[in-house]
Amino acid sequence: MFTRTETANHAEVSQDIFRTLKKNGYIYKDTVSQPYCPKDQRFLPDRYVEGTCPNCHKAGARGDQCDFCGKPLNPSS
Repeated sequence: MFTRTETANHAEVSQDIFRTLKKNGYIYKDTVSQPYCPKDQRFLPDRYVEGTCPNCHKAGARGDQCDFCGKPLNPSS
């Protein structure tokens, strides 16, 4: 069954999912650091950060994953 996002049923179901996830500790407040580009004056998605992979040492690895070895990465670590 499909509903529209503005229906009361949709709002009730989505809020119930949110409350259940929060109650079980899957949603929580946290602080994260984000890469910032002073030239563009904006925060960057991890995918836009490029560098050398700490795992396979290939240049051109993206901030979220190395496309050469497949290792997930975190640009702030």
